Amino acid sequence: MKVLLIEDDAKLSAALRRGLEAEGFTVDAAFDGNDGLWLASEGRYDAIVLDILLPGRNGFRVCADLRAADDGRPVLASGRGLRGQREQRRRQCGLHARHRPHSAGATKVSSGR
Repeated sequence: MKVLLIEDDAKLSAALRRGLEAEGFTVDAAFDGNDGLWLASEGRYDAIVLDILLPGRNGFRVCADLRAADDGRPVLASGRGLRGQREQRRRQCGLHARHRPHSAGATKVSSGR
């Protein structure tokens, strides 16, 4: 299973990548929204892990652009900006939200296998 990780925090991105690869996923990474959208549009990914607070193009915009292109791939969003007024935007994009843990080691992603 191939996953695209779009996360601007280098330490968190590296930790998530290691965790996903340890679970058997193949992972490509982007560090801003513009590069992430380009990779998502050009590559064949089974799922996308998307930070919301990204430079260049935020995660909501990336998701909206993917959905506008009728992209039905699952998108798992992470970030501190998922509560309150952003909840409605999250639902409109069809995002599956996970609030960012306090430490990268607290995150475990499973494929359900």
